[in-house]
Amino acid sequence: MSGVSPFNSDDAVWHFHPVVFLNAINNSNYPKTPVNNELIPLEFLRFYNGDTIDDADYENAARTLQCEVAAIKAVAKTETGSSGSYFKFEQEDDYVPSILFERHHFHRYTNGVYDSQPDISNSRSGGYGTRSEQYQKLLRAYVLDKQAALKSASWGKFQILASNYQAAGYSSPEEFIISISESEKNHLAAFINFIKSNPVLLRAIRDKDWLNFALCYNGQSQRGYDDRIRANYEQYR
Repeated sequence: MSGVSPFNSDDAVWHFHPVVFLNAINNSNYPKTPVNNELIPLEFLRFYNGDTIDDADYENAARTLQCEVAAIKAVAKTETGSSGSYFKFEQEDDYVPSILFERHHFHRYTNGVYDSQPDISNSRSGGYGTRSEQYQKLLRAYVLDKQAALKSASWGKFQILASNYQAAGYSSPEEFIISISESEKNHLAAFINFIKSNPVLLRAIRDKDWLNFALCYNGQSQRGYDDRIRANYEQYR
């Protein structure tokens, strides 16, 4: 859930060694995504069932939140844009939720003990890298601290941090992530719950107060998120 445009960097990639990770999960029960030219199974995900958000879903969500459909669509487009709700890079891999790994959250959840790897643990936000690097970074962090790693990524169409699992209507980060992996409709359900849980967000999306929405959704360093969501709203209204 970041206002930064994260997937436009061509920085060099730190090489993750998948054999370490595969000791526990070398099977076909989980979706796979490419990491350094190998397909890696992701034990914390389930296979995508193909469900997508349709117009009726958006209309029901807007009625629930008492806001405009265009406002919800504007948030989604601002968060994931052309990347979409799921990543798929190769013919042989599976659909996996779009994510953004946020190193400053991993730093916070692990008290900086892994700051010797500053691209995945850092007191400063940023350094997001390309779309194809996100699961690589997540898996490196996952080897070090599973739950901290999962909580440090934002997930799906609305890029909700897994640390916000309770506000999104789930009992654990793992349950939230499994749900997001299974159906795009669950992305919208999580968003509805998340917005309803926060009076500031609920009021802001109803009033189309994009600055306050951006500050609450993305934090004080929202970096023009309000301008982008405003522009996207104008396209959908």
